[in-house]
Amino acid sequence: MFQLAEEGHGGKRIAHELNQQNIIEGKRWVLSTVLAILNNLVYLGKRVWNKKSDAGGEQNDVSQWIVAENAHPAIVDQQLWDATQASLSARKINKPQ
Repeated sequence: MFQLAEEGHGGKRIAHELNQQNIIEGKRWVLSTVLAILNNLVYLGKRVWNKKSDAGGEQNDVSQWIVAENAHPAIVDQQLWDATQASLSARKINKPQ
């Protein structure tokens, strides 16, 4: 997923690719799931607390997050993570309104 995103593919395209490969038999990948994974710091080996407020479950500002570095072995290295995030950000900026 991260490599496809790094190469410039969007969430819909990645979901389509995963569905074509039948990665999870009997289940379909959707855009929201792909984007949730691509934006989840757990893949960098980090653990995050205080992402959402208790009341209403709204997301807190990033400055309020508590992030534990090296909480477990990373699945994705920092270079791939950064490239993926840059590609996703570029897609958001260039997205037609």
